[in-house]
Amino acid sequence: MKAWKKYFPLSLMMIIIMGSCSPKVSNEKIDSLEGQEAVLKKSTELNKLKQDLEKNLLKQADLTKEVEEINRAAAASAKANPISDEAAKDAKQAKKLTDQLKGVNSDISDLRKDIEKKEKELKELKARVEAAPAN
Repeated sequence: MKAWKKYFPLSLMMIIIMGSCSPKVSNEKIDSLEGQEAVLKKSTELNKLKQDLEKNLLKQADLTKEVEEINRAAAASAKANPISDEAAKDAKQAKKLTDQLKGVNSDISDLRKDIEKKEKELKELKARVEAAPAN
């Protein structure tokens, strides 16, 4: 019986230590950190999409300016000589730039939709992470 009394405090301490290091406590912290990591990844994706959008908006502005200049040049050369090769070249170049502009506009539209989607996903993910118990 004396052995039981001697080892009882030691066994009680072991049980307490094992309980405090339980996987449940660790899993909650890990889940919280994984949630935060997911939020950071979504934020990074969102920022990349926003950068791409800004690049395309700048490209759109440049192409619009070029198209306007070429259209002005084509109109001027067409007034001077309606059958000239230069007027045809200007018109062809304007069409090419207009097609590029359409492509950029399409990219911008797609990027805006993607950004909207990512922002919604990020908002939902942040809400889930904040709602999770942080022990």
